[in-house]
Amino acid sequence: MSIFILNCYDEFNYAKMLPELTEELIVISSCELHDSDKFKHFELVPEDLYKTPYVELRAIELNKKYKFKNFIAEDEFDLIRAARLRQQFGIEGQTLESAMAFRDKALMKDYLKDKIDLPFYKSLLSISDLYSFIENHGFPVIVKPRRESASKGIHVIENLEELYNFSKYFWSENLMVETFIKGNMYHVDVLIDNDETIVFSASKYTGGCLTVLNGVQSLISCQIESQDPMFNRLEEYFYKVLRALPSPRTSVYHLEVFHTEEDKLIFCEIASRIGGGYIIDCISAQFSFDLPTNFFRRLLDLPVEKPTLQQTGIHGFMFFPTKKGKLLYLPKEINTDNIIRYHKLGKEGETYQNPEAVHHRVAGVVAKGHSSENLLHKFYTIEHLLDKEIKWG
Repeated sequence: MSIFILNCYDEFNYAKMLPELTEELIVISSCELHDSDKFKHFELVPEDLYKTPYVELRAIELNKKYKFKNFIAEDEFDLIRAARLRQQFGIEGQTLESAMAFRDKALMKDYLKDKIDLPFYKSLLSISDLYSFIENHGFPVIVKPRRESASKGIHVIENLEELYNFSKYFWSENLMVETFIKGNMYHVDVLIDNDETIVFSASKYTGGCLTVLNGVQSLISCQIESQDPMFNRLEEYFYKVLRALPSPRTSVYHLEVFHTEEDKLIFCEIASRIGGGYIIDCISAQFSFDLPTNFFRRLLDLPVEKPTLQQTGIHGFMFFPTKKGKLLYLPKEINTDNIIRYHKLGKEGETYQNPEAVHHRVAGVVAKGHSSENLLHKFYTIEHLLDKEIKWG
C-alpha cells in the first residue's frame, strides 16, 4: 500500500519528514524535489499543466497500480480534487463537502450566516447582480473570485466610474461581491488533531492585502501576546466558526477576521490548510517544531514530537512587494538583530510589475521581537532600510 502526495512546495523534504515511509511515496509535483530519487514513484508536472484535470487523471491511473492507503495534499488548489479522489478511492480524510466549504468563499458564508457577523455578500452571475447589490448596499464593495487565494483578482469599487471600469473586464463565472469592511485584519493559525488543539497562534496584519496591491506599503504580520485581550476573543471566535463548518477532525486552519472601529469581529474567510507567506517559519519558531512535518505525520498516524511553546519573544514576517520597473540592486543580507530569515526572491536585471497578488515580492523577512509593538517597530525600520537600499530602474 502506498501514500499519494500532491506537492507544490520545493522546500518540502519528504524523505526527512517521513523517513519510515519514503519508499512508499507516490508523488506528483509541480516543482523539483531534491529527495525524489528515494520515492517509489515521482512525476514532475509543469506548473501550467498542474492545475488541469491531467493531474487527477494521473492519480486515478496510479492508484490502479499502487493502491493508495493515504493521501496528502496541502496546496489550496488541490483540496477539492484531493477530496474527490479520496471519495473515489475510499480513503479517509477531508470530505468533498468539507473541502468545498473551506474553499468557496460564498459557500462558507452560507454555512456561517446567522451564527456570526458577516459582511453582506452575494454570488454573482452577471453585472446586473452586481448593480442590484450596490443599489441595496451602496459603495464601496469588493468583488473577488470565490476560489482564489493571496488576494488575487480582487477589485475594490468605490463609485459608479469604477463600476464602469470594472465592467470592461471579461466576466468570470466564479465571482462574488461583499460590502467593504473597514478595520484591522487578524489571522489565526491552528493545528487540530482528532479534535484536540495542538497549536494556536494569533497575529495582526499591518498594511493589509489591498494596500500591498495598491503599492502603498509592505505587508507585515506580527503575532500577538496570549495576554492580549484580543487573543482570547480570537480563540473563542475561531471555535465558533469551526463548529459551524463541516470540519475534518485533523487539519491545519488559517482564519482571517476583521476588527472594526466599533469593536466588532467580522468574518473574512477561513481555509483548511497551512497559512501562506512565512507563517510556517513563525509558528515553527514559536513552538520549536516543524509545522508541516508534524501535521503530515499526524495525518498518517505516525509518532510526532510534542510542540513546546516558547515563553519569550514574538514572531512575524514582512513582504517587500514588487514594483513596476527593472530591479537593479537587492541587498544580499540585512544587518539587524533577531532576523530569523531574510529571503531574497528578486533577481537583479529582471523587470517586474506592480503586485497582482499579495505574495508577489522581491524579498521577505522573518524576525523576532520582545513584544508585538517592538517587532512592528523593527519591521518599520527594516522596511525603511530596504526602501533605501533596493534600487529600481
